Amino acid sequence: MRENWIKSPNLQKDDYIKIILTLGLYAGIVEVLYNIKVNRYEENEGVELNQIKEKFATKGQSIYEKFNLDLSISLLGQEIHNLSERKDEKGEKLIDKCSNQWEKLGKYLYGIEGGFNWRNFLAHTGFEKTITEVKKENSKIHFRYTSNEEQRIKNEIIRNFQS
Repeated sequence: MRENWIKSPNLQKDDYIKIILTLGLYAGIVEVLYNIKVNRYEENEGVELNQIKEKFATKGQSIYEKFNLDLSISLLGQEIHNLSERKDEKGEKLIDKCSNQWEKLGKYLYGIEGGFNWRNFLAHTGFEKTITEVKKENSKIHFRYTSNEEQRIKNEIIRNFQS
């Protein structure tokens, strides 16, 4: 550990300023999430789809509006509609097919099989079918990420959004 930024062999003053500003942004995001009661979900419960819709995809209430990410409201709203209302070739909705046990979302959706795909993660607003699990409970759909994939998501976010 060095005494100050002047004696640091690896970091310049601008690096420290960027770190401080980034931490301030993250602290602000955490405060907003806390104030609108978006908390880390319990792994066994997941998050009910209507809760996601209410907090993120409802105009006038969405956290995305606080960060001027209005397009995200529409994208997430479309994905929620697809997951809750779209019918497959047999005329069944996702809720009709789900069991009361956690299973990969990919089991119920059509498409090419494969591993985690960052492009699909973004295109489906986080509902990437190889890492998202789904179950039906009390006639409602619940989602969660598989516990062993949360670190992968964090790493991909960091890798893809570093400047």
